[in-house]
Amino acid sequence: MPDQLSSEFRQLLETVLQLISQLGNVGNLIILLIPVGIIGAWRWGVWLMRKLIGARYRPQEPINSGLTTSVVVPVYNEEPELFRRALESWARNGPDEIIAVIDYTDEDCIREFNEFAKIFPSAKLIVTRKPGKRPALADGMLAASCDIVALVDSDTVWEEDVLTKVVTPFLDPEVGGVGPRQNVLNPSSLAQRLFDVYLDLRYLDEIRFLAAAGDALTCISGRTAVYRREAVLPLLDKLVNERFMGQQVISGDDKSLTHLVQGAGWKVRYQGNARVYTPGAIKMSTFLRQRLRWSRNSWRADLKAIFSGWLWRRPALAFQLLDRLVQPVTTLIAPTYFILSIYYQQYFTTIILLAWWLISRTVKIWGHLQRRRSSIIVLPAYIIFSYFFALQRIYAFFT
Repeated sequence: MPDQLSSEFRQLLETVLQLISQLGNVGNLIILLIPVGIIGAWRWGVWLMRKLIGARYRPQEPINSGLTTSVVVPVYNEEPELFRRALESWARNGPDEIIAVIDYTDEDCIREFNEFAKIFPSAKLIVTRKPGKRPALADGMLAASCDIVALVDSDTVWEEDVLTKVVTPFLDPEVGGVGPRQNVLNPSSLAQRLFDVYLDLRYLDEIRFLAAAGDALTCISGRTAVYRREAVLPLLDKLVNERFMGQQVISGDDKSLTHLVQGAGWKVRYQGNARVYTPGAIKMSTFLRQRLRWSRNSWRADLKAIFSGWLWRRPALAFQLLDRLVQPVTTLIAPTYFILSIYYQQYFTTIILLAWWLISRTVKIWGHLQRRRSSIIVLPAYIIFSYFFALQRIYAFFT
């Protein structure tokens, strides 16, 4: 009998200890839930604020401004067929001149542009031996003779009337730069579909918010960046010879020029009724390398802006840059909690988190889904890669 009582007591004690352990595990998750809830409320509050302010945004209706326009395109190892398609789309918009600055080794594109020049007499060719995109952009802008200069990537295709729409804001003499909306041209691969989602997130959320809150933007993307020529000419030396921590800066020319123009006191605006298209990277490996390069460019430009004086005269833009500094860290809180819920075998919490991700991410990309409903199939990949990109952005900061 004593042995039986002793055995039953030990079993009871083990049961109590297991219960205490389970309660402790649940308690740990509850304690973790408090900061997760606070951070989640903050992130959703910021998102809602952006959406509400961005809802006030309206693009300017196109007006014949009477301003002359130059298209400047740097070209290096572009697919000739895509380059020709892009050239024809720009020509249909009726610029006064198209200037191509083509690397001397790219014989196919030089030949393609010379053929195009036979039907577009105002086409000008500059064959360059200077390495890098920044010198090519500078040479093209110096060669331009018009009031407005559109800097365009060699694979970017324009819709009809893009030029009229992006030039209209320059009727305000204080406007120095304008950017259009962008999307991926006929996305088919997973990388292209994800890129298209992220472009819509950027232009429907971040850019609309900044455009409605003030005449300032984080970046006028180099796929099509339109500037007043008199605004950019004094800045070309700074663009070409930019340095960061003593090193020559090669990439990130579009964000650098956007910040230089704003730092010089010019307004910049967004025209969401003008849309241009980029093919995007087909392979995921290429897209991931692009994202890493863009993240490094963003860190470099944002940190320089934060420690400059001009940013703080634009409170909405300053808020956006500061919020983006901490966003990668806060984004990783939820997956950390997800891993802990599995470790502590709190599978109900795991299921709740999975359901929340599906619902919340659907809400956030709803604007994109209204345009392209088939993208719902990439929602799981978008959720996974959103956390991967947060890690990648942290890695980019340290590299």
